[in-house]
Amino acid sequence: MHLRDTALGCTSDRLWVDTMEFVGAWDGGDIAPAESAPIPSMPRILVLFDMNGTLLVRSKSKSAFGSRLPDLKVDSTYYFVRPGAKELVRLVRRMECVDFGFYTSMMMQNALPAALFFQDEEEGGDDDDKGGGGCGGSQAFMAGWNVYDQKFNRFDRQGDKKWGGWMRHLPSVWSAGIARAGRHGKTSTLTIDDTFTKMRENPRNVVVVPEYDSTPEAEAVDIYETLAPFFQVVPHSYVLSCPSVQDNT
Repeated sequence: MHLRDTALGCTSDRLWVDTMEFVGAWDGGDIAPAESAPIPSMPRILVLFDMNGTLLVRSKSKSAFGSRLPDLKVDSTYYFVRPGAKELVRLVRRMECVDFGFYTSMMMQNALPAALFFQDEEEGGDDDDKGGGGCGGSQAFMAGWNVYDQKFNRFDRQGDKKWGGWMRHLPSVWSAGIARAGRHGKTSTLTIDDTFTKMRENPRNVVVVPEYDSTPEAEAVDIYETLAPFFQVVPHSYVLSCPSVQDNT
């Protein structure tokens, strides 16, 4: 699903409603009073963000973005974070019913420092306007728990080698870390990436955003402003209204 093709909403005929007055299952008729309906357990979705090309760009050149200074340096590589990326990560991590993680083809020694960079200000408790989302259940980033690196991908002998020849292998993710703990699978996983190629085995589980690079056009797009409205609806339209995230991708 490309972002521009996103249809927010669901055609499900069953909606769990949980308010101060009513708790019930909607089937087109009246909502049952709370005392006559079971309270459903709240399902969760797994949201996995790609890093390179989606949230940041890595370069061997400190001047890859002209006069702009890099946000992070890992060994001899400079990391330039996409405008709005930190705010977006913070928003989604705090969303109710979302298990959040990073999914990248980078090796862990390169991926984990980037994950920790996204964590810093949020863990400091700074609650600005872009930090809303209402959960407070975000977890620290840890290797193999909610940071999935190259070993959770597999080499793609047939595909485009632009991304190092790696493609996503979601079954390996579902058997490890937060995905395994949350019993996630094909119907509860949503990935955010800059290309369909890496996710072509599970094309209905990806939202594709424009690739981030050093061009002025890419720098002018704030990824928070682009995706925040989408994610502010996801927990409600996907989790509460739909039996599967794939119904809306």
